Amino acid sequence: MLTLSEELFLLTMSERKSSVAVSSAQALPAVMVGAMLEELFAIGKIMLEGGEKVLIVSPSKTENEYFNHILSKIQKAKKPKKLTFWVEIFSTKPKKLEKSLVGSLIAKKVLKEKKKKLLWVIPFLDYSQADASAKFWRKRHIRAIILAGEKIDPQSAALLSLLKSCNLLDYLFTNDEMHYARKRTEELINDPSLTGAYMAISDKVSAACEDVIVAGELT
Repeated sequence: MLTLSEELFLLTMSERKSSVAVSSAQALPAVMVGAMLEELFAIGKIMLEGGEKVLIVSPSKTENEYFNHILSKIQKAKKPKKLTFWVEIFSTKPKKLEKSLVGSLIAKKVLKEKKKKLLWVIPFLDYSQADASAKFWRKRHIRAIILAGEKIDPQSAALLSLLKSCNLLDYLFTNDEMHYARKRTEELINDPSLTGAYMAISDKVSAACEDVIVAGELT
């Protein structure tokens, strides 16, 4: 199963070039960090104090080296810092972040490297019944949630919330679909019946990512 940050990363990649889309480059690092913080919250590694400051709950290592890097930095801080602070700090080194995500996607056989180029693994093993990439299947699923009324799950809701916060919904929907897609996304991510670890922090993380992105555009 792909993590939230892996899904966000692959949705911003070009089907032909397997590279991050240029127009998303400025927003992407902040959103990737936000996704990872949500994941750490979901697995009980961190919590929020007073709804905004990040505290370590369990410093033990995970199988993800970048998660461990985040946990180590937060643990070494002299005092608790706000979500916005950590999103900004970790997004200042996008190459390290990208390397981590590419490595995990290669390990999960979503991507493969050949002659220093990234290529899609087709078919993606989780959906081996058809010749298509992991990006195709994940994009198809999200579109079905918004446009065809398919039931939404907490991870997809968190994904949509982050994409909306940094104006990346256009990677999933056409121009004529966008008005309805934005409206339906807003309805779904604010549905009180949708519960789970992601939903407990998703709106706060999305707001922190948006603040960092906007601040970056103004400097």
